[in-house]
Amino acid sequence: MSNAIYVIMQETFLVLRRDRIFIPALIAGLLITIMANLASDWSIEDFRKILFDVGTFGFQMTGSLVAIFWGTKLIHDAKQDGSIEQQLAAPISRGSWLIGRFLGLAQCLLVIAVIFTTLWQVFMLLNNFGLMNPKHLTIFGFMFLGWLVLAAMAMFFASFCGSGVAMFSSICLWFGGLMTNLVYQNLPINIGSTSKFAVSALARAWDLQQFNLINEVYTRDIMVHSELWYRFGYGIGLIAVLLTISTIGFNKKDVIS
Repeated sequence: MSNAIYVIMQETFLVLRRDRIFIPALIAGLLITIMANLASDWSIEDFRKILFDVGTFGFQMTGSLVAIFWGTKLIHDAKQDGSIEQQLAAPISRGSWLIGRFLGLAQCLLVIAVIFTTLWQVFMLLNNFGLMNPKHLTIFGFMFLGWLVLAAMAMFFASFCGSGVAMFSSICLWFGGLMTNLVYQNLPINIGSTSKFAVSALARAWDLQQFNLINEVYTRDIMVHSELWYRFGYGIGLIAVLLTISTIGFNKKDVIS
C-alpha cells in the first residue's frame, strides 16, 4: 500500500511539474515581493511590518489558489482522460490513489513554499534586514500547513462534485474559514445563546486564521510553544478528517461520474 501511494505521489508531482505549476508561482512571488516593497514606501507606519503584511498576504493568496485550483483539477482531469481507471486497474485501492494525489500536490506546495521563503530571504538581505529569525520561518511553515488544509478540502469536494461546483464550494469555504472567528469575536451582546453556541462551534471547527501568524510575530516577544502545537495539531486533524471522509465517499462512488 505504501509503495502504491509513493508511485501515485511521484506521478502526480510529475504531472503538476509538466503543467508548469512552478513558473506562475515564481512570477507571482517576484511580483508580490516588489509590490510589498512599493506598498511599504507609501505608509508612514513601520516599514518592516507593512512589508511583511503585504508580502505574506500575497503569498497566502497565491498558495491557497494553487491548492484549490490544482486540488480540484487533479481529480477532474484524471476522470476526464480516463487515467484513473487505468491506475485503479492495477493493484491500487481508491484510498491509496486519493492519498497519493494529495501527497503529490503537497510536494508541489512545499516546493512553492521554499521558493517564496527563498525570495523573501533574498529580499530581506537586499534591504539590510539580515536573516529571517525562527518566528518568520514559523509564519511560512504555518502558511504551508494552511495550503495543505485547502488542498485536502478541494480534493474532498472534487471526489464527489464536478469541477466547477468543487472549486466554487472550496472558495466559499476558504473565505468562510477566514471570517468565522472574526464573526464570533464581534457577535452582539444580545444574541441568543443557541445562535452564539452555533457560531462558536463553527469558529472552533473551521478557523483558517489559525494558520496566519503574522500578527503574533509583531505583538509578542515570545511565541508560546503550546499554542503552536495546538495550531499544528488542529491543521493535521483537519487534513486527516477531510481525507478520511473523501476516501470513504470515493470508495462508494463511480469514479467516472
